[in-house]
Amino acid sequence: MALLPVAGGELRLLPDIPVSDAVFTPDGHALIFPDLTTRPFRLMIRPLPDGVGTHIGAPLPMVTFNGALSGDGRLVISRGTQQSDVVLITGVRPAKP
Repeated sequence: MALLPVAGGELRLLPDIPVSDAVFTPDGHALIFPDLTTRPFRLMIRPLPDGVGTHIGAPLPMVTFNGALSGDGRLVISRGTQQSDVVLITGVRPAKP
């Protein structure tokens, strides 16, 4: 995650915040994101630009995905597990023209 001021200025890296799961608070002054270093997972809020993250809410039994905040600050998240299959295909040759 990185912050870049719209009016210009220096890029600020936030390497501890997962890019795909972070959401801005309605006032735009903080980010909420899952802390993937704890088990069970916890949500963190980090004031911008230089705040220290603190845990919020109860521990989550599963990884969270796709969080969103309403204008009045209510948080909605989906939770679950992510599964993927990988298939290795070998012996394929390009077609002759």
